[in-house]
Amino acid sequence: MRYFIILFTLVFTFFTGCSEKSTSKDSSTYSSDSTYSSSSRVSEAEDVGYGGDISAEVVVEAVPSPVAGIAVGEPHPSIPTVPTPPKYPDPYQPAVQSGILTAADVDDNLNLSHFQKYVDRVLQSTKESTLPFMNTKDRVKLTIESADGKGLNQVKVKVGDFIGYTNSQGILYIFPTVDDIPTQTTITINGKSQPIDLGNKKEVVIAFNKKQTLPNTLDLMFVIDSTGSMGDEMRYLSKEFDAIVANIEAKHPEVDIRFGLTLYKDKGDDYVVKDFPFTSNKNKMQKQLAGESANGGGDYPEAMEEGIEKALNASWKAEDGVRMMFLVADAPPHDDKIKKMIPLIEKARKGGIHIYPIGASGVAQKAEFVMRHLALFTQGRYLWLTDDSGVGNSHAEPKVACYQVTRLDQLIKRVIDSELSGKRIEADKESIIRTVGNYKNGICQ
Repeated sequence: MRYFIILFTLVFTFFTGCSEKSTSKDSSTYSSDSTYSSSSRVSEAEDVGYGGDISAEVVVEAVPSPVAGIAVGEPHPSIPTVPTPPKYPDPYQPAVQSGILTAADVDDNLNLSHFQKYVDRVLQSTKESTLPFMNTKDRVKLTIESADGKGLNQVKVKVGDFIGYTNSQGILYIFPTVDDIPTQTTITINGKSQPIDLGNKKEVVIAFNKKQTLPNTLDLMFVIDSTGSMGDEMRYLSKEFDAIVANIEAKHPEVDIRFGLTLYKDKGDDYVVKDFPFTSNKNKMQKQLAGESANGGGDYPEAMEEGIEKALNASWKAEDGVRMMFLVADAPPHDDKIKKMIPLIEKARKGGIHIYPIGASGVAQKAEFVMRHLALFTQGRYLWLTDDSGVGNSHAEPKVACYQVTRLDQLIKRVIDSELSGKRIEADKESIIRTVGNYKNGICQ
């Protein structure tokens, strides 16, 4: 509106000069102001000028008044171009920095009956053959502990032909149907074997005359969907990275940490998978992450299975350390690739790699279904972003009976700390933004 008035004034001056047949030269200075909103709209004019405090001044150069009887072909005075208003940052979006995003999590292994009901509801409601059924009803919780009752970390266990590793709490979840373990079989630990009957048991505890030792190495792999819809998540994760690592280094100075990064998109993009090998240099990892941008994609599904497969084939460290994978995504694999996730889950289980998916904005039922299975069978947790931060698009909250919302960086710190400490670390009261359901130490009452 402001610039329409300026242009109208110039034209009016032009014709007024013609009627007065003046040969004098007038110069006019127009002061304008406006506050530009995020949609770049200009406020309505007030009084004679354009109202409000002056934030910018538009100066119109002297325009010669045309002389009556200008010959055809003579140059007319040019009307100056009105400058484009400056662009200001959107005041409603906070600057990208750590400690902004909010998130929650669920450990479905601690809430197995709720998970089983969730799976039944999804499979019965969708009737999609693309979503696989993986039996969890025969799960057995195997605990390997020291003589004083503390869990033994990263113990290699062979049950039948299946090989797995306990976590830092000494726990290994066995799924006989999925792991193809017969009911009557043998269990082998530290070269010693004994028969075991898994038919009617839900929990098995085996004690050793050995002291608990906590992990001294940590391999931390980030697998990230880098298509266009993930731009906000990548920028914030880059900012969160330093704070997360600094916290872990301060709490566990004895732990040797390595970082890996795998990015994936989809067929037809500039790349399908791009990976960076493990490094102990956190600055190098941070630069790698900050140097990447999100683009491409197009349709909803992405090549998640290829990103995970590439990450699982990385040079993970020795068996006695913690191996964690954070999968940051907002879309599932393509329908014809979803069942390929089953052998990837089996490979992660045999390698003792715990997967922690982080559901971003845009996650729908199929993506949640896939990511929660990845977490449950690899002894991780399912994390998801929430709307409490006010950043980005709306985040769909999963069908979970209970959870607590905190900052994302605090949540990631806690799950890493839990893997290294030999016990589950809960949020302190001051960190909790809100609580849903009846939550107690990760279990829905």
